[in-house]
Amino acid sequence: MKLFGLKTEQKGFTLIEMLVVLAIISVLSIASVNGYTSYRRSALLDFAADNLISEFNQMRSRTIYQNLCYGMRFKQDGDFYSVTNFSQKFDGEKVWDVEQNSWLYKGCKDFGADAKILPFESDPEIKIVSVESEKGVDGDGLVVNFIPPNGKLEVSEDFDSLLIKLQYGEVKDEGLQKTVKIDLKNALAEVL
Repeated sequence: MKLFGLKTEQKGFTLIEMLVVLAIISVLSIASVNGYTSYRRSALLDFAADNLISEFNQMRSRTIYQNLCYGMRFKQDGDFYSVTNFSQKFDGEKVWDVEQNSWLYKGCKDFGADAKILPFESDPEIKIVSVESEKGVDGDGLVVNFIPPNGKLEVSEDFDSLLIKLQYGEVKDEGLQKTVKIDLKNALAEVL
């Protein structure tokens, strides 16, 4: 381009070019934030399910090696459930069980005044929406104890297995839920 007889070069971008680039960056930013938010929710839910299983397995190990009763209590609190971990002194009482034709160790009472409350850490956005047996029986007030010396599992209700449904947030969304199954006969836990 010539200006007053001098040759000049055009430098910079036009307003249209800058607006197009800004629009592209905005669209990419929105897409990445939504993807990250979805990933974060899913990761927190996976972590919470794994954490619940880890707590369950650690309680059994602690029971065997520390000669204390460890357990979990599930209590409905409004629309959601809370989990309370606890330990109790083991009295070491040994009783003959006629039905099973073997010795049973007793001494871990139900969750009571002598229970020492242990922390159960979870993200505040993770909620337990249901605790029930595979037959659909509600698990409100259910107490699961591990008994020394071998970590045998005792349950306050007649449940074969326990289904614990975790959810991200307070709004019910099937896409943001995980179910943890605890086989109470074999003391095994898994994420479904």
